[in-house]
Amino acid sequence: MRTAGWVLLFKSSVLALFVLLPLFRPILIVYNAVAAIYLVFFLAFLILLSDVRVLRLAPPRLTFSLGAFLVLASLSSLVVNGDVRGDVLGLLFFLLVSFYLGLWLVVCGGIHHFFRVAAVIFIPVALYIVWCLSRNSFSYNTYYYWSNALFKIDYLTLSLYAFLLALYFGLNGRGALEQYGLPLFFFAVMLISGARYSILFAGIALMVVGYRALRQSPGKLFTLIGIAGVVLTLAVVEGSILKPLSKILEYSVYRLENLAGEDHSVDSRLLLIDRSEEVIMSNFFFGVGVGVSADVLGGIYPHNLLLEAFIDGGIFCALALLLFFVFLLQMLIRQPYQQKFWTLLAFIYLLGAFLKSFSLYESRVLFFFAGVALAYLRIQEAENRIREKASYVAS
Repeated sequence: MRTAGWVLLFKSSVLALFVLLPLFRPILIVYNAVAAIYLVFFLAFLILLSDVRVLRLAPPRLTFSLGAFLVLASLSSLVVNGDVRGDVLGLLFFLLVSFYLGLWLVVCGGIHHFFRVAAVIFIPVALYIVWCLSRNSFSYNTYYYWSNALFKIDYLTLSLYAFLLALYFGLNGRGALEQYGLPLFFFAVMLISGARYSILFAGIALMVVGYRALRQSPGKLFTLIGIAGVVLTLAVVEGSILKPLSKILEYSVYRLENLAGEDHSVDSRLLLIDRSEEVIMSNFFFGVGVGVSADVLGGIYPHNLLLEAFIDGGIFCALALLLFFVFLLQMLIRQPYQQKFWTLLAFIYLLGAFLKSFSLYESRVLFFFAGVALAYLRIQEAENRIREKASYVAS
């Protein structure tokens, strides 16, 4: 299934734009450029159609559970509302497409192209935000400043992509820039975001990576620590060129300090759960219909993809989606394969993010990286079968 040359680069670039589209979707909607969103979706779908053999890589139980989720979600809307919203059903369909595109990307050898293009897309967006903050001496509360002034570029979304990019390049970078420079930049973006989940998860990941690096390459670890130490020192020394940048961390520090104290975001999540329980008990079997959960919860989506599936599609719809994740995690955790550390860590991070903050209908990145992790596992299984066959023939 290998694709060579510029074709692979082009397809990987399209997929990078497809996965990072949430960074630009609010701006595209503000300027009524919805056609551009449809174009990216269409090109991504064409990539999958160009090599449908990748469909055979997914184990039947994963395909069945995810397919059952889509069918049950559609049926629930027909039963409850008498019709299905085409736009929302299309978003659900592209969860399945994203899963297969993640498989395709790894099998065709385009994963590094993908991350390089993703970095090229992401870095200007992050620098633009820092530039806007610098115009106000870095004094604005980052969350509200981004939300009001930058066409609602969501700080959680930005931190999510920053984590994935830092994780990949930190473990798979080629050359000093990719191994050290890019991870430090992406980690800095997480630090200024105020996104506590990403910051804390990145801290845990850094400790694990540091331990692994100490065992495998102490020199690399100490070099990275030294660079980070110099940057942090310059950020706190009076008169330093980086001193003004320290103000941009104030909101993140404030949010971390209030993690166990007064926290409005936690209170709002608990309130959502209370409201969701009432809706679920009244619509247990068939839900309220796809894309309707926000309407019945007072204009706020549930901030949990399984809860959203339950509210929209009912118990059987939520169970089908839950089985998909259980089956996949069981495979990824139990079986050894190359690239297991970063792919499993990325998937668990994304799953946690979509269980606490994001919408089911925007979870393409989660299913995409589910496909990426599964692809490495399937490649390892194929290599094991070849070795076993060769060993049998030799004996």
